[in-house]
Amino acid sequence: LPLNLDQAIEEAERRVVKQALELSAGNVSAATRLLGTNRNRLYRILGQDKPPTAASDEEGTGTDT
Repeated sequence: LPLNLDQAIEEAERRVVKQALELSAGNVSAATRLLGTNRNRLYRILGQDKPPTAASDEEGTGTDT
């Protein structure tokens, strides 16, 4: 089993961010408060350069999990 610390950290961060978003009903501001971080870091962890737009949320490509 090959181990890659950077990859493991990224996967753990994504899981925690998604959990915070679920707990906050998708409210990014509330999720950032739960995690003690900021929106930019949250989007970076999720692999997004910027917040999803309303149009992308309607298409199911937003942060809903």
